[in-house]
Amino acid sequence: MLSRIAGTEPPVLDVALVGSCVSLGRQAGLRQFARKDDSALNVYFGGRVGAAHKELTCKLGVAKIRREARKPGSLLWAKGGPRPAGSSDVDCAAVHGHLKRMT
Repeated sequence: MLSRIAGTEPPVLDVALVGSCVSLGRQAGLRQFARKDDSALNVYFGGRVGAAHKELTCKLGVAKIRREARKPGSLLWAKGGPRPAGSSDVDCAAVHGHLKRMT
């Protein structure tokens, strides 16, 4: 955002998706892990452990956003791996325009 305000192009982010969470209520959840190329692993936490892991993930996400706001560039992120061809060819302006029309 700071680079946009300064009128410069922001650097390309290479961030790995390390997994995803699904909430199944306060007592149950699912956390599945992924490889650096965003493909799912056959490893997951389910039930109460999955719910606790999801809750921790959400709390850490908010804490990381706050920290990055105070000290830009202070966080370390897992680097992404090679992606399938064409997976990163997203026209963000077109997506933003589409979302804006929907609201």
